[in-house]
Amino acid sequence: MIKISKKDNIVDIVQKIDDYKEKDIILDFPTWHPILHNQLSLKIIKNKAWKRNLIILTSDLTSRKIWKSLWIKYSVIKDKKFIEEWNKNPDLMKYNFTFFEYLSFEVKHLYKNILSSLARNKNINSINKYYNKYNKAYNMSWFLWWLAISLILLIFIFYFAVNKTYIYVTPEIIVKSRARNFVFKEKVSDIITDNDISYINKISKNVYLEKKFSTTWVDVESLKKSKWTAVFFNETEEEQQILEWTTVRTAEWLLFTTLSWTIIPAGSKDNFWNIIPWNTEVDIESNVYDINGKFMWERWNIEKDTKLTIPWIKEYIDEIYLIVQEDLKWWKDTHKKILSEVDISNAQSIMEEKLKSTAIKELSKLVKDKNNVNKTDIEIFGIDNMITYSDTEINTRPGTSTGSKVDTFTLNGNVTASTYTYDKANIINRLKNVIRDSILEWTEKIIYIDTDSLRISNVIYKRDEPLEIKATAEIEVLISHDFLWQNNNYVEKLKNTIKWLEKKEAFTLLLNDQKISNVEIKVRPFFIKKISNINENIIFKVVE
Repeated sequence: MIKISKKDNIVDIVQKIDDYKEKDIILDFPTWHPILHNQLSLKIIKNKAWKRNLIILTSDLTSRKIWKSLWIKYSVIKDKKFIEEWNKNPDLMKYNFTFFEYLSFEVKHLYKNILSSLARNKNINSINKYYNKYNKAYNMSWFLWWLAISLILLIFIFYFAVNKTYIYVTPEIIVKSRARNFVFKEKVSDIITDNDISYINKISKNVYLEKKFSTTWVDVESLKKSKWTAVFFNETEEEQQILEWTTVRTAEWLLFTTLSWTIIPAGSKDNFWNIIPWNTEVDIESNVYDINGKFMWERWNIEKDTKLTIPWIKEYIDEIYLIVQEDLKWWKDTHKKILSEVDISNAQSIMEEKLKSTAIKELSKLVKDKNNVNKTDIEIFGIDNMITYSDTEINTRPGTSTGSKVDTFTLNGNVTASTYTYDKANIINRLKNVIRDSILEWTEKIIYIDTDSLRISNVIYKRDEPLEIKATAEIEVLISHDFLWQNNNYVEKLKNTIKWLEKKEAFTLLLNDQKISNVEIKVRPFFIKKISNINENIIFKVVE
């Protein structure tokens, strides 16, 4: 037995289990220990016990549901204190004694009460002496017969007449889509109305915006580039000619250009036949952009002893190269930007999309304001090509034109967005009637209709002037199986499957059923461990 103290936590208990080498693990917990009410901690203890038999010994019964759900054996302490406690809470007995223990306890308890009563009553005591003198043998025989008959009747009643099984199930919730086709028509008159048609109304909103954009093109002539002298080295045995405007690069692919035509004599050999490279000075200038087309900025300023190579001479890339003799630090941020056609074109495309997205937000706000004022529930007709844009106009600010040397420029524009709205509440009410009529299985039960999921999903046909659309409206419905429906064949099938099975086996079968989310099984009387074999005594109850 492992004694658990009030201060022991889950780590201490696991350590004690590891140190305990006996086959059966009996954990003696004090009353109200927090571990007994923590399902996760009890799972850890059970997993740690592995195949060894685990029994929890405690006087705390409040957490027995957790123990039962985890299939952990437990035993309540049966001492004098427990017997005294029985007078206050008789239900403790049936959860901790076997049937015969309980019967023996009741008989002894009844016998003690009779003796106590006789001792207090002299007349009854005198009668008892007289009765015992003349009828002792006769009465004892009858007593044993009646006791035997009572036990047989008790067992028969408990096993065949009173044995009932209560199955508490939580149904599995299934999400289903329900849809119906509706005819939506633009309402042009309030005189004629048709209940089979859902009328839509046109709304419009004009939006004006101003937005500032950055110029991206650089005036190359305004730049002051880095220029310096570098030394060309030739480690080949041939003379090399480097043309003017030859591009050279650093290891990071920063690009520079030679400013003159250069001849580099061949390298010579020393006494050990090693090539001594020849070198020649040449002026270089930084390019505006690197190999990726990014503006180089202050990256032009490379340090002394930086190695430059000619990227397109792969054969001699390590034998013909330049070495920078001094730091390049002439670069200054003196460049200017030029407004180009590309800048204006890109900005106009961005501005057009910004106008459309703003117009949609304004239309939504307009619908929301109307609902608040009129206490209605209208919504924008959300299918493709139902929002149209007109009177689109995008202009640059006066005085701004292509070729202007500016860092930023401003565009202003306006657009009119138009669409249609429909009565959302009316569509939902009509869909609810469809949902109720479409449940063909009477065993299906509607839990919740998600009105926020309403959508117009498919357009069947569309006609203009006046606008008429036939489209499909869909909504999500939460449905569960109705286990309480009368003459439910599915419930009868479950009863036939689990009857006369062990509680644990029946629990596993029901929990794996696709229509059940959770299950709890209670069998009466308490000492019977199997499901009733009579269908009428297996009672299903729903826990929401």
